[in-house]
Amino acid sequence: VETKTADTASAAPFQLMPADERIRLVKNALSGQITANEFVPSEGGYLELPIISVTPDALVYRVDNGRILSELVAMSGNTGLSWEDVQEQAETQQVQSMLHELLIAKAKDPAGPIFEEFERHAQQTAPLLIRYDGVVVNGNRRLAAMRELKASDPSRYAAFDRVSAAVLPEETSLEEQEYIEAALQMAPELKLEYGWINR
Repeated sequence: VETKTADTASAAPFQLMPADERIRLVKNALSGQITANEFVPSEGGYLELPIISVTPDALVYRVDNGRILSELVAMSGNTGLSWEDVQEQAETQQVQSMLHELLIAKAKDPAGPIFEEFERHAQQTAPLLIRYDGVVVNGNRRLAAMRELKASDPSRYAAFDRVSAAVLPEETSLEEQEYIEAALQMAPELKLEYGWINR
């Protein structure tokens, strides 16, 4: 069976780590001393998750990312890949490069300029949310921004040598992951805006 690949996708500033190695790294980090936890909403209430520190190459973008799904389907068609090809090859360098390209564009969107924030402060301020195998459930744009900036100026963005991530339990179902992603992405902003007099 001939496998199509997305040869036209731009090269991403990272190399993929084999899945078994990623899983081992996450597992080892979880078995170490955990000094902080993160709370995330789930259907049964809030989950308290351990936060670990890993290298960015131990993480992969989630192909079923709701924020870029329609763009990814369109891009895959332009590269000769069917949506089934993309899903089957989700953790290949070609598909991850496609994801990176789309995520960087989203990270630079003026409506939510994540890239600009990371560029200015050179610091991660909130953990990503990942599965036990290093697949990013929430924080794909942040990971893309950190990778891109680290590649552009390794000394200025040395803090991005390590990434902070909260880890979902291995038994978390796909449906639960999707619920959590949606709950985090669509959570209401609870801060009250200042009126012009108060400002």
